[in-house]
Amino acid sequence: AQSEAYRLQNRIEVLEAEKDRLELDSEKNAHLSIKSREEARKAQEELARIQEMYDRAALQLSRAKESEEKSKEDLDRLAVDLDMVRERYEKSQIELRRLQNEREKLVADNERISFELERAHSQLNKAQGTTEKTQDELQRMQMEIEKMYEKHDRQQAEVRKAQAEAERLRAEAESAREECERYASRFGKYQESQERQKEEHERAKLDVERLRDRLDKALAELDRARKAEQDASRLRADLERAEGVRGKYQFEQEKWQSEGSRLQQDLDKVRERLEIREAELKRTQAASADLEAKLHESQLQLERAREEANKATSNQEKMRSEIERARIEAEKIKDRHDKLKAKADALEGDNEKLRVEIIRLERLMQTEGKTRSESASIEVERLRASLDKAIVARDQVELEAGRLAKELEKSQMMLGKHQEAAENAKKEYERVLNELTLVRDERDQLRNEIRRIQQQQQVIGNEELAKLQHDVQLAIRERDKLAAILENREKHSEKIEKLREKLEAENKQLQVERDQLVIQLEKSQDMLMNFQQELNTSEAELERQREEVRRLQQMQQQATPDRAVKETLEAQQREVHRLTQQVQHLTQEHNKERQHAEQAEKRIQELQRQLANAGASSANEAQLEQWRKLVETEKQRADNAEKNANELQKRIQTSERQIHAQQQQIQQMQIMLQKAQQQQQQHPQQNGGAQEAAMLRKDLERAKEEIKQATVERERFQAQLEMLVQELEKNQ
Repeated sequence: AQSEAYRLQNRIEVLEAEKDRLELDSEKNAHLSIKSREEARKAQEELARIQEMYDRAALQLSRAKESEEKSKEDLDRLAVDLDMVRERYEKSQIELRRLQNEREKLVADNERISFELERAHSQLNKAQGTTEKTQDELQRMQMEIEKMYEKHDRQQAEVRKAQAEAERLRAEAESAREECERYASRFGKYQESQERQKEEHERAKLDVERLRDRLDKALAELDRARKAEQDASRLRADLERAEGVRGKYQFEQEKWQSEGSRLQQDLDKVRERLEIREAELKRTQAASADLEAKLHESQLQLERAREEANKATSNQEKMRSEIERARIEAEKIKDRHDKLKAKADALEGDNEKLRVEIIRLERLMQTEGKTRSESASIEVERLRASLDKAIVARDQVELEAGRLAKELEKSQMMLGKHQEAAENAKKEYERVLNELTLVRDERDQLRNEIRRIQQQQQVIGNEELAKLQHDVQLAIRERDKLAAILENREKHSEKIEKLREKLEAENKQLQVERDQLVIQLEKSQDMLMNFQQELNTSEAELERQREEVRRLQQMQQQATPDRAVKETLEAQQREVHRLTQQVQHLTQEHNKERQHAEQAEKRIQELQRQLANAGASSANEAQLEQWRKLVETEKQRADNAEKNANELQKRIQTSERQIHAQQQQIQQMQIMLQKAQQQQQQHPQQNGGAQEAAMLRKDLERAKEEIKQATVERERFQAQLEMLVQELEKNQ
């Protein structure tokens, strides 16, 4: 009767503890429902913001279409101008055939001018060759960018596979839970239900560890995806640099063309002097002047056509920039779509938890008395209502995510169309360039013909030409001197400009790297704070286990335990001592890593001050190299700190597993003590042994209750830690 009373009292205490736990679970579910409502509201705001961004992208696409139509109109106008140039050129050829008999008396021009013209043409050919090389390099860069896009798509497919694997494991976990519940319903006794709860708790711990490993893998996959995106941005920067080189070569080509026009002006001046000094050749010179005027007109037309071609190239570059901007907006929409999908998955997980809690509460209603049935039914109805609301919110989020996916596909199709239009415009531009080269070749033929006529005319006035050549040489020397001075000044100014641009680019790069280091250090500090909290919880758990082992050891000494039980207790004590030493070692390493992080933060602050001083005053290249090296070293230290933090997390997980193994061994010891108590109860003559067994049973029940309370407290702390981590991520 006394043991029955003890058993009933213990059962009442367990039921009260279960009641407290149910109240905590109900509070937790209410908190989760509030949190799900807030997340649904945030998701709606995010969808509205995405809709605005999509409207902006549509406006940008319409602007790109308008610019494309303008470029097509410009190309049509260029084609009409080229037809007019061809007609005028045919007319000039007819005029040249008519005046072919009179061109024999014209004076040949200066040999040196012709040599300089040929040299200028050779330099132009070299510049064209370099531009072709840069175009090949641009094509190669585009191929590499396409490869990087393919790699990014493969990584996204791997991430989707990981998500599918997580869903499959979630379904397996649900089936395992259902099976455990089916097996648990067969047991009616209190101790068997308690063992089932312990097994479920252990399985939940294993599931949490396995999901944590999967989360680490997913984070590693995300890091690889970020690295791939950084490589793609680096390739884009190389492509922009190559386009800048191409623009520089085009500028040099225009400079040489302006030099040729200046030489042509000098040639016109020489011809004017010849007209003054050669009175008897007025008729032939008038004819040559007409030819030169026509040639000059054709050159002006060529320059106009070249300007139109440059305008077409600038419009094409604007279209390309608009397409890149639209692609960036599409990628942003895709990222937000993925975030919404992740939020929907989180809501689905919360819904599954609510369903499990509802099922558990219904079973508790069946097992408990009629006194609590009404309150539990009200709680179940409230949880069902919150579950229905969460399901409706999840469906809305899924519909919105599907709509965003369709809009993303439409925007990608529009981007493809714009890229095709840009390629067509590029082909049209190449065709115009080919026609310009043909017109340039015809102009060179005209110049050669004029040179031949001038050489024939040189026989007539050698003396006058000698004087004129002397004057021309003096003028050319003066012009060469001035040109050399101007070139030196231009080179010096270009060097200064390049140095300034280089310093600005390096300053920007240092600022970007500084921001990245600050972000990494903040993340490492958050991780270290989380590790510190986990270490504190593990230390508290170890202290509880140590006290439990001491108490059991005292109880066993009072009850005269066997030698095997003593040995197991001593082994447990040694193992607990070893685990405490490991935890102390982990705390020391954690403090070292924190000191390293603080030192790195101080170094970053020093670098920030140095960068501010460098922005105020002009710094040289040696200081920039030194700053870059310091930034790289700090980045490496931050990476090492992050690696050490990951190692600490793994060690903490191993220590938790060891603690779990210790708990299992303690449970085995409890089972052995229960067997010993049963054996002692079989001998009714030993009344003192029965009393000691009852005391031991009470102590064991009390220890089990303390372990259960500790697990509940630990779950509550873990939930608070998860909430803090989510808030920190939102703030970041």
